[in-house]
Amino acid sequence: MSWGEQSAKSCAQPWSGSYCWRALIRTKRSFPVLSFLGIASILGWCATMLWQRETFVQAFHWLTIVPFFMDGSTLRFVSYEVMLGTGQIWRLVTPAFLHFSFLHLAFNLAIAVELGRRTEAVLGSRHFAALSFVVVVVSNQVQFLIDPTPLFGGLSGLNYGLVGFVVLRRVRNPYEHRWQVAPTLMAFLLICMVLFSIGVGEGIGLHAANGAHWGGLLSGLLLGWALPRGNRQV
Repeated sequence: MSWGEQSAKSCAQPWSGSYCWRALIRTKRSFPVLSFLGIASILGWCATMLWQRETFVQAFHWLTIVPFFMDGSTLRFVSYEVMLGTGQIWRLVTPAFLHFSFLHLAFNLAIAVELGRRTEAVLGSRHFAALSFVVVVVSNQVQFLIDPTPLFGGLSGLNYGLVGFVVLRRVRNPYEHRWQVAPTLMAFLLICMVLFSIGVGEGIGLHAANGAHWGGLLSGLLLGWALPRGNRQV
């Protein structure tokens, strides 16, 4: 039985819901970092929805890359240097947990689960946490550098970092079966990134954080190359 089959078989048991509960517990224990990313993203989505409805807006304001406020119809925000100078360093990470629609959240979580569970299983939770931290920080900074507005977010920067990492690990360690992700999925994600980058999404009302995508992809590629060939350690 492969590493991912046991939980699925447990939930397939028709006579007791306790099998599904135990499967979820095993998943949380096996992938604690991925579980944290998922829970934090759901909470971040809730904060975003409340802000959009002008209810409990402070929760959202404390998660953006820099503090901001509305001056009439004008968006104003403090500088990056002031944010760091006041010790609000959590903002380097927390934009990754903000999602602006349920579809945005669901798509990002689906990709994060598909690529993240493979990566955490091979690297271990501690090294996967370090990888995720580096990719998220880099992707957020690149996005804010390219388009200096605090109103962006999502796990897509991390997801594209995982795309780059998994592609490089597959090249450098082809005997690890967990790096064997469907080429069609990887091609679809890369094509979407290119299309969004040239403005195709704008025409249908989809505003992508292209800087986060490219920053994540490049940092993931570099980290994938830096990991020794065939080694399980970062």
